[in-house]
Amino acid sequence: MTGMQHAQLTHGQVRIDVSGPEDGRPVLMIHGLSYPLEVWEPVTHGLVDAGHRVIRFDLYGRGRSSWDETPLTTEVMAEQALEVLDTIGFSGAVHLISMSNADLIALNVAALEPGRIRSIVMVAPSGADPRTMNRSTRWSNLRLIRGISSALMLKRLVARMKRHEAALPVDASDISKQAYAASIDTLQTNPFAGKAALSHLANLPDSEGLAFILDSVSEFGFPIAAISFGHEQDSTPQGVDSMLSQLNSVRTIQLEAGGHMGVLSQPDSIIKVLDGVYSGIGPRIR
Repeated sequence: MTGMQHAQLTHGQVRIDVSGPEDGRPVLMIHGLSYPLEVWEPVTHGLVDAGHRVIRFDLYGRGRSSWDETPLTTEVMAEQALEVLDTIGFSGAVHLISMSNADLIALNVAALEPGRIRSIVMVAPSGADPRTMNRSTRWSNLRLIRGISSALMLKRLVARMKRHEAALPVDASDISKQAYAASIDTLQTNPFAGKAALSHLANLPDSEGLAFILDSVSEFGFPIAAISFGHEQDSTPQGVDSMLSQLNSVRTIQLEAGGHMGVLSQPDSIIKVLDGVYSGIGPRIR
């Protein structure tokens, strides 16, 4: 199966896109809190041109996917990623790429089904971000105030996305510009977006749950890399370092240009790093 489709999964109807040759190296992409699968468009083009088989999907309640309002724990979203692979009929192992706080989803996928993972690359990881992984965020998702909290969340996410769009380089590709347009549109038109983003944040693992995920992944030994950017302003060093310090043998790759949305502002640099990681010649572990 190649192309865009909608499939009914356990907790909603999910939009899935598959591109590239059927015999290409399989890559599964997981977007972050608010951006839909379009955020991967420039990187997808580069990987497909290099012969990869690329699978993208919208997390529950984001992009063009629906959601039955089951709490969006990291495990539920990891199970969604595995269900996407089952739905398209792929039972082998994939290279996982995450963006922002989808890093914990990718790691949870590996903890659940390590035999289905070839490598993990976390782009602009958020890690154990103290700004969101706290009691206040969990309380904001309580039923009595969920409506107000999700409306405020949606407003902040749209404003944040527009700030990211304004920071695009003047020579950014039309593909990147179109990705922002699609991303803003899905936030403003998907009726689940605000509540889904809030549920995602409010159900991030606590310290004990995170330690379990990281300890599990550290046992398996497949390649893990983290790509950060010189002008990062969204992730906190404290949150990222806290996560990476608990993983064994992580390649940390610093790209001087770009900020949190490097997938749209610096896609060629990311594709070059991915090629090195997949061929086993990426930067040294440090």
